[in-house]
Amino acid sequence: MSLVPPNPDAPSPPPPSAHLYLAQLSVEDPREALRHYQSAVDIFTQQLKGKERAVNHDIDSEVELKVQIVRALVGMVEIWMDPSYDLW
Repeated sequence: MSLVPPNPDAPSPPPPSAHLYLAQLSVEDPREALRHYQSAVDIFTQQLKGKERAVNHDIDSEVELKVQIVRALVGMVEIWMDPSYDLW
């Protein structure tokens, strides 16, 4: 939790990995997990947009960002589809 706001020492923006870890640990509150996954997707998307604008962009890192986005989205779908959470 020290890597995400409202901690004044938290990096801005926090690393997406912090949100991914917190999402996995939020087993009691699925909505909190979804918020963390969405935050990670938003950060990854901003990083991807920055890479697209860069003149010398690395294809491997772009592919890795897309893989991370897909993994986070799959995690969100798993939460939505879990009958024990009854979110749908």
